[in-house]
Amino acid sequence: MKIYHHATDTPQHACVTLLREAVERGVIPSCAIAVGRGEETYLTTVMGSKTTQPTPLPADRDTLYDMASLSKVMATTMIALRLIEE
Repeated sequence: MKIYHHATDTPQHACVTLLREAVERGVIPSCAIAVGRGEETYLTTVMGSKTTQPTPLPADRDTLYDMASLSKVMATTMIALRLIEE
């Protein structure tokens, strides 16, 4: 098990930094992040805008994302990871 000495050393921090840069550069308009395991939640955050036209509105916890094109990939990945974990 890796020991993290500073909050900036954690995988969660790396994830947030990567996604924040993507939002700031306009690669993605917004994102919601949740990191956890079992009953423990390590991180939840939302960043970016849920609309960009005509006026940007900030994304929030209740923002819904259309993942239709990713649903098969996401479901398969989650199932595979669950099987690996077992």
